Amino acid sequence: MDQFQPLTLICEFIDGQAKHVSVEPGLFGQREWTPSRTYPAPTHPKLRKVIFPEGITEIGNQFFLADKDLEEVVLPESLEVIHHGAFMECTALKQIRIPNNVKEIRSKAFFGCTALQYAELPSGLEVIRNGVFFKCESLTEINLPSTVESIEDSAFYGCTSIRHITLPEGLRQIASRAFSGCSSLEEITIPTTCTELGAETFSGCHALKDVRLHEGLKHLSHNLFSYCTSLERIKLPDSITALPSDIFNQCTALKEVHFSSACSYIAWRAFYYCQSLTSFYLPDKFYTLDTKVLSYCKSLSTLYMPATCRIGREALEGLPDGFKIVYRGTVSEWKHSSRPVRVETGHETYNSGYPEGPIGWVEYNVLPENTYFTVECLADNVTLTYNEHLKK
Repeated sequence: MDQFQPLTLICEFIDGQAKHVSVEPGLFGQREWTPSRTYPAPTHPKLRKVIFPEGITEIGNQFFLADKDLEEVVLPESLEVIHHGAFMECTALKQIRIPNNVKEIRSKAFFGCTALQYAELPSGLEVIRNGVFFKCESLTEINLPSTVESIEDSAFYGCTSIRHITLPEGLRQIASRAFSGCSSLEEITIPTTCTELGAETFSGCHALKDVRLHEGLKHLSHNLFSYCTSLERIKLPDSITALPSDIFNQCTALKEVHFSSACSYIAWRAFYYCQSLTSFYLPDKFYTLDTKVLSYCKSLSTLYMPATCRIGREALEGLPDGFKIVYRGTVSEWKHSSRPVRVETGHETYNSGYPEGPIGWVEYNVLPENTYFTVECLADNVTLTYNEHLKK
């Protein structure tokens, strides 16, 4: 339909203010609607409530953009699409019920609705678009329909009042920063159907204590749980064979990490500044503890590692004096693994812990020089001491 009928706003005035607004039936589309020029006009009465009649099928792009007085909207059952930014920065809007006939809520529809406390989503919704509830700081309750398959980037970013949210079975993907900054979120269970978690998905969820990951989860992204300062323990499923960079960076309450036997690689700064870690056990076929992985874990007393493991540059930087490495190998294997090896590439020369180049990449393999520590080689029952002159 190329031509759209104009809408007429009908206002009921109470004490000189427009308290109730309805809209005459008509159709409009996002290309034809120019809210900055037509609504709300600078001389228009302040709106508190808007009722859309049946027959309306779409609400156009940025239709109520930055309407600071709008508190309530009643949407018709005939509604099918809410377009991009339709209620963006409506900072007085407190609740919204979206009819079940709505099949799509486009990006940033309720972006920055800082007073929004409750949103009822339609039962057939399949995708939560990017930034839909971005920084809805008062949102305390939202139920995701069982039909949701994907949550896009920053969908609930900065929703600082959400404490609980149930992710439905059938959900396949959670994209980057979807729940980042949800600082009141206390627990999360990833559905068994979900195979991918995007970067920074739960970063900055300071109250998050309980995380349940399922078998079959295939891909974790960087900074996934960084700055989750209440998280105390995590169990990784067998389907996870590697941890990306910064995944638990500055999780300062983290005490226990349970790896699967298949895990073989931890990328740089994965556990940087996890100050409550006291021991760290790596499985038998583990290969690479990359750059700064355990840097400044100031309570770490024991690192358990297999003979296959190589230690990356500054991976043990800032550990406390007296920490111990329990090495499941011989003295000869330890000295070989801890010796920097010069490797020529097509572009540069660097040091590597891998003379034969097994899984992973390490720029340097240097043990800490300013810390007293010991290495217990279990295969030979021999304990090596480093920097004994620093012993207190």
